[in-house]
Amino acid sequence: MLEKEIEVKVLGFEIQDYIDMVEKIGAKKISTEEQVNHRFVDAKTEGDSYLRLREVGGKGYFTLKERSSSENARVNSELTTEIAESKTFLKIADRLGIRYTSESKRRIKYVLDDFVFDIDKWSDEVYPYPYMEIEAKTTEALQKIIARLGISEEHISTKSIKELKDDLNSL
Repeated sequence: MLEKEIEVKVLGFEIQDYIDMVEKIGAKKISTEEQVNHRFVDAKTEGDSYLRLREVGGKGYFTLKERSSSENARVNSELTTEIAESKTFLKIADRLGIRYTSESKRRIKYVLDDFVFDIDKWSDEVYPYPYMEIEAKTTEALQKIIARLGISEEHISTKSIKELKDDLNSL
């Protein structure tokens, strides 16, 4: 299914700070999950687009993610299909010589109205700092919820996890 994703990352806080922020405005926790993300290195994508297989809760989701904007929010189109057998899918990729990286993270998900708050913590080798992604239906709604949370501009990023990792590695 093709979906449009409008989001920002909030950086510079600890996990409990993020939880307190969203619970204070009435967001409800809906899940805590362990994810493994396999990003396909050899895929013939353009620009900031990429292919990913995400394993969570025994299910697999194969996604083509294409960035269309990074002004005020990161806007992506996502085309996703469920994969019944992720391990078999990865074995096929291996047999074909398709290279991919595999990285794990823990995600705590909250929702409030049309907003989704994902509090992510990757393994320290991948990215040592927790962050929160806020997803909204429009850029305007996103700006309003950021203001409601009292988050200052210096804590907002439209960078992908790859870009954050690259920044960290360049220090």
